[in-house]
Amino acid sequence: KNYLFFAYVWNYSYMLPTTGDYWNVSYDGGWYLSRNNHFVYDDFYCHANRWLRGQGLPDKRTNYSAWSAVSEGQCKALMSNNFPASDLSIDDMDRRTGVEFAAITARIWGRGPAPTTLDMQRHAAVKCAMGGAGCDMAFCQNWCLMPGNIIGRTEEECGQYW
Repeated sequence: KNYLFFAYVWNYSYMLPTTGDYWNVSYDGGWYLSRNNHFVYDDFYCHANRWLRGQGLPDKRTNYSAWSAVSEGQCKALMSNNFPASDLSIDDMDRRTGVEFAAITARIWGRGPAPTTLDMQRHAAVKCAMGGAGCDMAFCQNWCLMPGNIIGRTEEECGQYW
């Protein structure tokens, strides 16, 4: 019963560049700047679901019971979208993830539309259907949304949220 274990095991921030150009990613839910060239889907998913630090989630991921309650609230809101059951299978999520990853990459290069907020909410709803989104939410909390819509990765960048 430890959401932080998942968050820490999958935190690949140390692999990302700390200098250089930002990717400017825009979609129906807003926009952000990122240097994540490792797995662009993560930033999009976290931003669209508003799970980055600084996007409104309470700072409770170190408390399993409290974070579980936050996850339950997020899942209740996600499931209110009334996705068809066929959209909430792991098979469907895997298929969509590949398509969405390609669309995000194309969008970064100005070659097409990005996935939508609803697409990312559907992905999260699959996690809810499997028992909860707490692990994904805790993972997203490894990063923050800084002023200027920049996704921060380090304690130095995310100081007020760390």
